[in-house]
Amino acid sequence: MIHHLLEQQLELIAAVVSQPPDLEKWDELLQKVSETYAHSDVTIERWKDAYSSLHEELTGSYEDLRRYSADLLRNERDKLQAIIESIGEGLCTLNESGSLLFLNPKGCSLLGWQETDVRGQVILDWLIPSADEETTTEKLLKLIRFGDTYAIDDGLFLHKEGFSIPVSFVLNPIMRDGIFQGAVLTFRDISEIKKVQNARERRLRETLLLNRVISATTSSLDLTEVLTSVCKEIAQFLTLPQAAFGLLDDEKSNLTIIAEYREEDRISALGEVIPVSNNPATQEVLLTRKPLYIPDAQTDPRQVVIQPLSRRRGTRSLLIVPLLVRGQVLGTLGLNASEIRPYSDHEMQLVQNVVSAVSQALENAQLYTAIQQELAERKAAEIALAQARDRALESNRLQTEFVAKVSHELRTPLTAIMGFAEMLQLGIYGDVSDKQIEILEKVMSSTDGLVTLVNDLLDVAQMEAGRLKIDEEPFSPRELVDRIESTMPVLAEKRGLYLTVNLDEGLPAVIIGDLERLYQILINLVNNAIKFTLEGEITVSLFVNGPKNWVIQVKDTGIGIPPDKHKIIFDRFQQVRFAPTRDHRGTGLGLSIVKQLTDLMNGEITLDSTLNKGSVFKISLPLRTPEEKAVQSLST
Repeated sequence: MIHHLLEQQLELIAAVVSQPPDLEKWDELLQKVSETYAHSDVTIERWKDAYSSLHEELTGSYEDLRRYSADLLRNERDKLQAIIESIGEGLCTLNESGSLLFLNPKGCSLLGWQETDVRGQVILDWLIPSADEETTTEKLLKLIRFGDTYAIDDGLFLHKEGFSIPVSFVLNPIMRDGIFQGAVLTFRDISEIKKVQNARERRLRETLLLNRVISATTSSLDLTEVLTSVCKEIAQFLTLPQAAFGLLDDEKSNLTIIAEYREEDRISALGEVIPVSNNPATQEVLLTRKPLYIPDAQTDPRQVVIQPLSRRRGTRSLLIVPLLVRGQVLGTLGLNASEIRPYSDHEMQLVQNVVSAVSQALENAQLYTAIQQELAERKAAEIALAQARDRALESNRLQTEFVAKVSHELRTPLTAIMGFAEMLQLGIYGDVSDKQIEILEKVMSSTDGLVTLVNDLLDVAQMEAGRLKIDEEPFSPRELVDRIESTMPVLAEKRGLYLTVNLDEGLPAVIIGDLERLYQILINLVNNAIKFTLEGEITVSLFVNGPKNWVIQVKDTGIGIPPDKHKIIFDRFQQVRFAPTRDHRGTGLGLSIVKQLTDLMNGEITLDSTLNKGSVFKISLPLRTPEEKAVQSLST
C-alpha cells in the first residue's frame, strides 16, 4: 500500500501512480517527497516533544498527589494512634471470632500483657475465665452480634499475675452493611472508686454500730444487760466468735467475767475469775491503760495464767481493751478470735470508741447506785433525827434540792448527746457549716457542764457516806502540771485571761498522793478563778513549803471575796453573789469538794482575798516520797 503522504505528493503533480513520470517531473516529485518527509519529521519531533513535556507534567502531578495523600494518611494515622495511646482507658479491637487485633498501651499496663504476647489470642477467655461449656467469648459475641452494645459497671478482669482487677467495660460491635465484622472493647480500672465506696460503706457501718452501742448504754441502767448487748454488737461487727467484759474487784486483784457474747458452739466464761497476779498481760493493760494485742493466747508467756481457759474456749488471738472511768481502769473487754487475727489501727480505734461509750454507761450505773444508796441513807437519817427538828428541816431542804438537781440531770441522756454531737462535729453525718460547728460547741460545752455537775454530786454523796477513798500512790508533779496546761489555757483564753503554771524545781520528781483527786482539786480552783475573774491573769504554782509540806496555790486578779463570806465559801451549795454585773452560774459544790478532798488528804486550805484585787487559794499537803513510804511500810 502506497504511503498516504507519497500519494498526496503524486496528486500534486498529477502523476498517475500506475505510470511513472518523466525525468523532470520525477525530480520534481522526489523533491516534493523529500520536503514532505522533512516536514513530517519536524511534525513528529514536535509531537514527541509535546508528549514528553505532557508526560513529565502528568508524572510530577501524580507523584505530588501520591506523596500528599500518603502524608495526609500518615498524619491522620499518627493522630489517631496518639489519641488511642493517650486515653486513660484500655482499648482493644477484636475480629469477628473474638481474636485480638490490637491492644493499646493503657490496656497493656492494666492487664500486665504486652500486645505482641496476646495478639491473635481470644483474650476475653483470658480476662473472664468461664467454667461453662460455652466460653466467655461465645457468650459476649452472641450479645452484640446483631448490633447491640454490652456494658458492665462492676466486673472483674484477670491480670497476667493471677489477681483480679475491678473494672467497668463496654463491648461495641463493628458492623458493615449489617454484617458483624468484629468488636471494640474499652475498659477502665475502678479500684480507687471501689476503695472510696468501701470506705463510705465502712464509715456508715461504724456509725450505725456506735449508734446501737450508745442506744444500748442509755436505754438501761442494768449494767450486765448493757455489757452483754455491747459484746454482741462488737463481736458480730468484727466477725468474732467471742467477746467478754471483766470487772476488777475493789482490791484490783482479780477480774471477774460478768458479761459475754459467744457463738453457740463456744464454751461460756461467765463467772470465770482471772487473777491479776502473775498475769503480765493484764498488768500491762492496767498500767498503760492502752489496748494490748496478743497474736497467740495459747502460747504467749504473758498469758500463762489463763492459757488453760484460752485452750478450752478455742481462743487463739486476743485483744484486751481497758475499760476506763474517770481515768481509772475498772475492767477490760476481751475480743477472742479462733485463729491468728490481726487488727488494723482503724479497728483498734473503733473498739476504743465503743469501750468509751461503755465507760459512760458504767459511770451512769455507778452514779445511779450511789444516789439510790445515798437517798436510802438520808431517809434513815431523817427518821433517826426526827426529834432534832431545826436541824432536820435544814437537812430536808438540802436533801430536796440535792435530789431535785440530780433527778433532773439524770433524765437527760448525757451520753447520747455527747456521742451524737461529737459525730456531727466529725462530719460523719455530712458536712457541717461554721455556724453549725459553733452551735455544736455550745451543745458540747453545756453537756460537759451537766456531766461535771453529776460527777460533783456523786463525789459529795460518796464523801458524805464515807465511801470516797484516797489512793496513796507515786506520781509525778510534772504530769499534774502537764494535764492542767493541756486543758485549762483554752478556757482561760476564751474569757480573755492569761493562765500561767509554775513548778518549783525543788519539788521531788515523784511524790506520794492521789493524782486524779489532786487534778480534780486544781480543776475546781482554776475553774472558780476563771469564773470570777473579769480581766487579768491566773497563776497556778506548785512548790515546796519546808521539809514536810508542799503547796498548790491558785492566784487570780478577780473580783475577790468579802471577808464575812470567807467562812461559808467552802460549805456545800453556797455561792457568794454580790457582783452587780454578772450572774455566776453554778451549784456551789466546787469549793466544798476541794475542802473535803483536802481534809481527806490530811491537808489544809487557806484563803487570802481582797475585793476587786483578787484571791489566793493555798492548799498545803504532807510531802512524802516513795522512799519514805517504803520505810514507813517496813516499820509498821
